[in-house]
Amino acid sequence: MTELTFDAMWEHAKDIPGYFSPKAARKTYQVAMSCAEGSEFVEIGSYCGRSSAVLGQVAKAHNCHLTCIDNFMFRYGLQQFLPNLHKLGVEVTLMMMASARAVDVFQKHVDLLLVDGQHSAVQQDLDLWLPHLVPRGWLLVHDYGPGWPAIKRAVNALDYQDRGVFSSLAVRRKIHEHSDPVSVE
Repeated sequence: MTELTFDAMWEHAKDIPGYFSPKAARKTYQVAMSCAEGSEFVEIGSYCGRSSAVLGQVAKAHNCHLTCIDNFMFRYGLQQFLPNLHKLGVEVTLMMMASARAVDVFQKHVDLLLVDGQHSAVQQDLDLWLPHLVPRGWLLVHDYGPGWPAIKRAVNALDYQDRGVFSSLAVRRKIHEHSDPVSVE
């Protein structure tokens, strides 16, 4: 396993366009570093790759795998995403499709799930993807706050251990086998 400090990792990720704050990035780094070697990370919503760079650098150093799912409705994001990760030597499995389609072909268990896709689809993302999350797996949901009440409702309805909010990143841990989501829409 390669040693990777937050400061060294963030130095490479901070200039990538995006809305992932340093505080959210630090917590994502800490959670990802706590995962076992060989873990599976999934990110729903990648934009230009700022949060992907955080997870990808940890995955590279920790012998983990990262799958990024984004339909890239914003073409600017797609034009930036692969070059940004390539510069870091980060390899990902990129699924260029809606997460509702990706879940049909994704056949792995997930140790860390970062949800930052379409805000209007967060409940659907949780309903579809949380069954893939292993017991004691990590759920990170970006844009958790007063500006996005549907995201707060969906996250708050989960029977997951609340590990705090860091900037606008809600951190939860699946506490038992049957902690599947309850739709609140």
